Amino acid sequence: MKSQTLLNEIGGFCSFIDLDYQVNFVKEYAQIGDNPQFGGKHCGSDAEHEGSNYIAEELKKIGVKKVELLEVPTCRYQFNDAKVQISGIPAEQGEREIKPFGYASPGTNEEGITARLVDAGKATKEECENANLKGKIALIEDMGGLASENLPEQIEEAILHGAKALLIYATKEILDENTIRVQFPRMVPTVPVLGISKADALYLKELLSAKRDLTLKIAVDADFLPDGGVTYNVVGEIPGSISDEQIVYTAHLDHFFRCLQDNMASCATVLGIAKTIMGSGYKPKRTIIFAFHGSHECGLINSKYSYLHGATTLTHKLRPQWTGKTLAQINFEYTALKLNALDTMTTIGSEITVDSYKEYAPKLTGGFQRIAESVSSEKAAAVTYCDAVAYTSAGIPSFTNDSMSEQMLEPPTSPYCGRDHSNKDNWEIFEPGALADNGRFYGGLGIYLDQLPYEEFDFSKQTARYRDYVDFTELEENGIETTKIIACLDRLDVAAKELLTELKAKNEAYLIALDNSITEAEQRETFAAAAAVNQETLAVYDLFQRELDRVTSGGALIYIGSLKHMETIAFMTGAVEYLQNGCAKEALEECLIMVDICEKSLYFSEKIIDELQKQIAGEEYADRRSWASGKETSCLALYDLMNRLKAKAAQEASDFDEEIELLYEAIGSEMACAMKALERECQCMAAAAEKLYGITKKMKG
Repeated sequence: MKSQTLLNEIGGFCSFIDLDYQVNFVKEYAQIGDNPQFGGKHCGSDAEHEGSNYIAEELKKIGVKKVELLEVPTCRYQFNDAKVQISGIPAEQGEREIKPFGYASPGTNEEGITARLVDAGKATKEECENANLKGKIALIEDMGGLASENLPEQIEEAILHGAKALLIYATKEILDENTIRVQFPRMVPTVPVLGISKADALYLKELLSAKRDLTLKIAVDADFLPDGGVTYNVVGEIPGSISDEQIVYTAHLDHFFRCLQDNMASCATVLGIAKTIMGSGYKPKRTIIFAFHGSHECGLINSKYSYLHGATTLTHKLRPQWTGKTLAQINFEYTALKLNALDTMTTIGSEITVDSYKEYAPKLTGGFQRIAESVSSEKAAAVTYCDAVAYTSAGIPSFTNDSMSEQMLEPPTSPYCGRDHSNKDNWEIFEPGALADNGRFYGGLGIYLDQLPYEEFDFSKQTARYRDYVDFTELEENGIETTKIIACLDRLDVAAKELLTELKAKNEAYLIALDNSITEAEQRETFAAAAAVNQETLAVYDLFQRELDRVTSGGALIYIGSLKHMETIAFMTGAVEYLQNGCAKEALEECLIMVDICEKSLYFSEKIIDELQKQIAGEEYADRRSWASGKETSCLALYDLMNRLKAKAAQEASDFDEEIELLYEAIGSEMACAMKALERECQCMAAAAEKLYGITKKMKG
């Protein structure tokens, strides 16, 4: 049975949403930018600072309390302007203006850089060696789509081979040939790195084919300080009336170009929710915090995890006390994007909250056709470039509007395809109806979470995930005893379900009382008892994310660390079988390129691969691993092995005894890692089961 009081609170909130305010904010915020033509609020830049101040003033105008700008050391990239001039073009052809956009990298002096242009292809080691890049400007094609994960190595390879400047263009996952798309670097670039459109790149390639020596002059007005900048997280709050627990709404305030979806619209959504709470007169029981993060796109240069810097610093260093008292982060990306379904990503165990909330959710107004039936925690693990992971890694459950799934469908249905991190994220796809629906749905979700005394977790999702993904037969075949871990899973499953039953019963009883004029004193008593329970259940959630969650070499979360090791063993075992049958090409292409960063070993210099390996799992970079710190797994590159097999495959060789021996050594090492991970996971689940039984006993007692 629905609570009428809760329905009224959500309905009252939705009736006060001021959509015009949100749209006008985006229009004004878009005027703040580093570059007059392209905009942009880059890490530590003047425009990012101005944007932070602008948001802080908006929060104050709305009536939000305790508004602060929290300083975070960051990379500073102030990109003012850049131009590319071509020498020696006949007058009758006319001079084509090429206006690039900057990557976080150095500028030039007023004279700029004048040098020959060389087509470096995709800037692999072999292509860079053949191109003789020293002292030249390199034209580079991005190896893949937005998430190709090879662009940082391409940049480093060209610089390693002596290029004086880089011009990068994308050919895949772009809207059209005039799209300029940029990414963040990983290491500290020592030369200017610029993004240009495919159309401009094709023009330059045409000139190169007609004129062997093509000279360019590149001038870049930019200020680049890898560790000398400051960014700001903006936070404010609406105090709770009866509890010191809290709910946090978040969005990142920086962006490439004038990216309206990524992420100006989301800033508007968070401000809109704050304004609606104040305007509707809703009195939150818990404190509602509004946090806007700087240095999201880039901030921690010389790190595998250069992104999410502002959010991670906030949760792990500036506000560590939020852990244990924050029931939820509600995070936003691309909130003015019209999609078929309004979908939600959340952390494992929190799916039940969204499912239960749906019967209270307001009707859609036109931004979406429907509310998605299922809620995914799988997608949340994959989308680690979203600020949610900065909170989940601090033990705070997260909910994020899912703007990505329809972009990944085959065929994709999202209008955002080809516009990521580009000059094409513009008003053409800005849909106020989606802005309204996201504000209504997630504003209502916040009220739902605020009104329920007990946060509901379904920790049996952890055991179900484990059973679904771990092949116990395979473990037994590899000599690993599984009786103990299966017993831990069984015990945890029962404990989780018993606790959930008790949490739901307590909340249902409270909602009935709420509809029957419960006194404020009784509410305070209920919420005080619930806070003690919530603190313990949040500690169990934190235990799972610390002990079970691990990070792949590509940067995605995996909920079961041992699974990664077993998959690696399976791929390497498959490679051995291929080599035993004389099939080097198949061993490489069907097995070994699936292992960690082994595929990169085929394309890039050993120095670059070695440094990347250290960034992912080496002690040298332990303090620069951001949200991934403590979640590292082994990272294999197998550089010599991969390149030896590549050469032997080309020679059609048949003797692979040495390579097979190397693989057996790697398999043994990975098996030891798997055994260690399984033991840790078993201990985690046993400890969690005991804690859950204890919480349930207290609630019943």
